[in-house]
Amino acid sequence: MHDYGIYTATDANFFPGVVVQLTALRLHGYFGPIAVIDTGLVPWMRGYLEERGATIVEMGFVKDLRYTDVCSDETPGLRGWSFKAFGIAHARLFECFTFLDADYIPLCNMQQELHARVRAGEFLCTEDGVNTWTAEHADATGVVPGAYMNANAGFFSASVVHHGAVLEEWRNLMTRRKPFDLWYGDQGAINVILDKYAVPKVLVGDKSQWNQTWQNELLATPGAVAVESLSPPVLRHADGRRVYGWHGCGWSRYWHCLGIDHYRTDPADAEAFRQSCEGKIPAAVLEAFAHLLFLDGDLGITDNRLGPRATGPTDLTDIYDQSYRPLSDKGTAHSYIPVYDRLLADYRHRAETVLEVGVWYGGSLLLWADYFTRAQVVGVDVNLSHVVPAAVSSPRVRLVQADAARFDPVAHGIDRLDVVIDDGSHALDDQLAAFRTLAPRLAPGGLYVIEDIWCDENVRRLREEIPNAEVVDRRHVKGRFDDVMVVYRKPG
Repeated sequence: MHDYGIYTATDANFFPGVVVQLTALRLHGYFGPIAVIDTGLVPWMRGYLEERGATIVEMGFVKDLRYTDVCSDETPGLRGWSFKAFGIAHARLFECFTFLDADYIPLCNMQQELHARVRAGEFLCTEDGVNTWTAEHADATGVVPGAYMNANAGFFSASVVHHGAVLEEWRNLMTRRKPFDLWYGDQGAINVILDKYAVPKVLVGDKSQWNQTWQNELLATPGAVAVESLSPPVLRHADGRRVYGWHGCGWSRYWHCLGIDHYRTDPADAEAFRQSCEGKIPAAVLEAFAHLLFLDGDLGITDNRLGPRATGPTDLTDIYDQSYRPLSDKGTAHSYIPVYDRLLADYRHRAETVLEVGVWYGGSLLLWADYFTRAQVVGVDVNLSHVVPAAVSSPRVRLVQADAARFDPVAHGIDRLDVVIDDGSHALDDQLAAFRTLAPRLAPGGLYVIEDIWCDENVRRLREEIPNAEVVDRRHVKGRFDDVMVVYRKPG
């Protein structure tokens, strides 16, 4: 059991939202576990999420579950949105957790913001109006009649130690036909249980900063919400206040606005619905969502469906698997090749100079020379004694024995750098020194990648020192502590 983690849930239609969640959380520095309750994913989607470190909580067995409530149920069984409570209370992956609906965009490090309060026993939530329970509710569930704050069930944080029993009863309540019919789904059900036992609902903060769905159209006017940064995504209100999370907009999801629709099979119906969604979500929020969804360049839209982007037989993964696995550990000991396949695709036919810090045998230099169609590949290292003859004699490879922190490309006749890969000493000071020396020489739009970040503190330092740096965490793939990359794209 993990001390803290994040839950979400999705079927095929909500899959784009979960992709965005995983990307946003990593960019904001959250490297903890994420569990995805599977309510109807297709196989490639499950594989996609698992590749990015998510734990899939299978829910297919719930169709066979039955409960007994002879006073009110004819055919008791799992009801409506109770998968939330079932997945959370029974998978027991975390002691403390945050649950996010699949259309909730996290715009901060959730663990950093919430964990201490949840561990102390607070049931954190956002306020979404008022519930008024009646004698009928009291008869069905035992809740005391009266008016209570309504906690939105699409975003809340709780401790299983403090609130596990509440979640168990929430699940059980959702299986009972009579009480279930007295309110709207998951939200009413969790609120009636909290109110029944007088569990305090503690606001996580101002709801305009932890946005709820009803505010979308209200804030959709131009300038009401602005993008401060996309990597990681940071949004602010017009008055300067930070936005820490953004919920969806009723049935008008972000992906519908982008033309992605797994519900509607008729293209005309999908387009008509997309048009009906226009103007209901702030443009800045939609921009951040689209950036996060397509950041890795491995997803595309075909006939209103989101799917994996097709790759040809000569993509980087194929070239590496066919020829370079014995010469480079980027796809053996490490798991970087799938990431490079996405990162480098746009540079393959236009990069003029690719520089790698840290050569060793020179296997990756040969890989880059094979992959890039017109680039000169430069390898910089303080020791070139181990380089294989094929790299030494390659007309596409140039070797320079030097300290990268003191390497002047212009002095070596190199006018521009399009791609820089730091696979050198892996020491933080060396990584920062090389970046300060080489990044100014990057061409506009150039790419700078630092491999093998040894610890979270080094990740934090690199993000502080490198503007708009993105973190790619691959530690889950092979269990390596250092399988983390920092990616910087030069503006322009």
